[in-house]
Amino acid sequence: MRETMRLIQRNMRLFFRDRASVFFSLLSVLIIILLYGLFLAKLQVGSLAETIRAAGLTPDDQAIRFFIDSWIMGGILATGTVTTSLGAIGILVDDAHRGAARDFRVSPVRRPQLVGGYLGSTFLVSLVMSLIAFAIAEGYIVLSGGELLGLAQMASAVGVLALCILSFSALMAFLATFMRTPGSFGAFSTVVGTMLGFFMGIYVPIGVLPEPIQVFMKVLPFNSAAVLLRQQFMDVALPRVFAGVPAQIATEYKDFYGITMSLGGNDVPTWAMLAFIAAFGAVFFGLAVWRLSRKVVQR
Repeated sequence: MRETMRLIQRNMRLFFRDRASVFFSLLSVLIIILLYGLFLAKLQVGSLAETIRAAGLTPDDQAIRFFIDSWIMGGILATGTVTTSLGAIGILVDDAHRGAARDFRVSPVRRPQLVGGYLGSTFLVSLVMSLIAFAIAEGYIVLSGGELLGLAQMASAVGVLALCILSFSALMAFLATFMRTPGSFGAFSTVVGTMLGFFMGIYVPIGVLPEPIQVFMKVLPFNSAAVLLRQQFMDVALPRVFAGVPAQIATEYKDFYGITMSLGGNDVPTWAMLAFIAAFGAVFFGLAVWRLSRKVVQR
């Protein structure tokens, strides 16, 4: 255990010492916030205001802005659980490329300890970076006229973040074992960061996409993560905006924007999404341990 902790500390120091790695781990989050603030916010607020007017009600622009800000920030944090995990596991690719993995083979460090060091540091680094993103998101909401989450919602959101990070860290560790050079890993990271915005329904609401694509997105754990975090962030804003709105209109809107999830006409409960993310992570944790033990450590 002591050797594993030393390896975790070593990997974390290497990551946070490289300011470029820290910056690029948060870059996709910062880009989405920038795009949202410059282009998407007004469009989304206007769209929801029209929906409320169509129901014969007068929209509250401040409440709508709070609602939309909470919606986008929940999705952004879900994206960050993947991109920060990917940035943290880059240490593994660098070690393999520089030959450090071979050095570990002739050291007293046992294989399980080495694997635990990589997986543990990936989780902790991603958790730290996600909490920083969480603080940025909350600050943005407050500065835009919204409110901080309550302590219960904050605790629930952090719990969902931790579960998603555990799951997606295992996935990224598994995928990283197929990367041979930092260059290929960097290209892979760029592709993942670009595609995640669509998989999580951030760039465009999931409801505008064709039905087969919607189903494909919903069976991926990334969309479940976005839905769960949106629900935590929108706990206060949701009832304010839809007060007095017919239940059918509110239900359709929430499904269209990925605030809730339905498959085959049935709502997917929260516990099922949590269980799905946990099971997904457990599978890829096993695969990551197997790949790390048999491939990377043996180089």
